[in-house]
Amino acid sequence: MLVLRVRRSSLESSFLLVIHGIALLAIFSSSLNFPIFLLIAVFVLCSLMYHTGHLPGLCKPRLLEIQIAAHQCSLQTAQHKRVTNLPQVLFYSEWLIILQFVDLLYGSENPVASAPAQAIVHFLPDSLAEEEDRQLRCYLRFLRN
Repeated sequence: MLVLRVRRSSLESSFLLVIHGIALLAIFSSSLNFPIFLLIAVFVLCSLMYHTGHLPGLCKPRLLEIQIAAHQCSLQTAQHKRVTNLPQVLFYSEWLIILQFVDLLYGSENPVASAPAQAIVHFLPDSLAEEEDRQLRCYLRFLRN
């Protein structure tokens, strides 16, 4: 069993701060009326808070741990545990891994669902500990098939 403890990525946080900072600078340099300027600035700040997880009740729960077993996976958040199929690789490179997890209950056991519930998880170089990153890459490259 492969256990991955997902950390907040400082690269992602830095990127979000830079992009939202550039957006705020672009608003400051524009010649908008003050109410429109204030409205757009509030939207940019709310976007930053949403993406960093600082809007309580509105943000999706942060993924804490992924357990990959022989035939299924579990995704653990602070609120609940979700059982999924083995991950499908959407993108794989030295700097970024994107995995798609589809719920295990989708299909014959869950005829009510019209579309599979899925989770797409991206891993930047600092999202996992070095040993866990190495184990994930080994699993994806050699053990998955």
